[in-house]
Amino acid sequence: MLVREWLSEFHDLRSLALQSGFNARSPFRIRLRDTSGGGARYPLRANGILHMHTANSARDGEVLDQCGRYFQEHGYGVLRGVLSRSEAELCANYALIQTAQPDYFRFEEGYGSQGRYADALTECLLLKVHPIMERVAGGALFPCYSFLRIYQAGAELHRHVDRPSCEISTSLTLGMDSQQPWPLHLESNGQPLAVNLAPGDMLLYRGADLPHWRERFEGTHWVQVFLHYVRADGPYADFRFDGREGIGPFDPARQRRLLDPVQEHAQEAGSSGPAAAT
Repeated sequence: MLVREWLSEFHDLRSLALQSGFNARSPFRIRLRDTSGGGARYPLRANGILHMHTANSARDGEVLDQCGRYFQEHGYGVLRGVLSRSEAELCANYALIQTAQPDYFRFEEGYGSQGRYADALTECLLLKVHPIMERVAGGALFPCYSFLRIYQAGAELHRHVDRPSCEISTSLTLGMDSQQPWPLHLESNGQPLAVNLAPGDMLLYRGADLPHWRERFEGTHWVQVFLHYVRADGPYADFRFDGREGIGPFDPARQRRLLDPVQEHAQEAGSSGPAAAT
């Protein structure tokens, strides 16, 4: 049974949608539209985009090694199918359901989005993706934090780079309700690029080095998770766990970080401005 069908037995979806600010017509519909092609102003070179083959671990190893070589040269790489479509849909529905909880997400003024720092599910994704990130980055990494974000109609992300806790980052698409792709733009070696991500796809990038941004979103909602790491032997190693005692849900009312006072989360991956999460 789909999540939206189960919910219909227990909730008035229209009132729930109005509470969360989503379109009451279909608040929990996740369109698994393939946004991997078309609509890119600056197409990626073909060897910058690689497909995972989860049924063949040997093949996946080759893919990750190729992605790692590209990452070392260009500072980014794209992996398709890191999550299956059903896994991505489950995560996206989970995020949308959480909008029914008052104050679970923080409205991000000026960006048209809602965000949650260190959600329990996305902290699990932070650990799940960790081995992939280490292989692509070519060395040991400390996990820092995850950030779950739901973009709404009119959302826009200004060009920025991220704070030290986002030295090595990934942006993973979970789901969307949109009639057209919504590329994530970045600049690598002076070249602007536009990356289209379908549910389950992720962009790996040097968040503290490469400028990145998104133009105005014309769809209904877009669910994204950001996972951040630092090199274990690098200059930002002290930012491991983002100053927390460990990985897991974080409640600022009961817990503190060594990096506090906490910067507010505003940018795509934890900008250098007054924002702490991507």
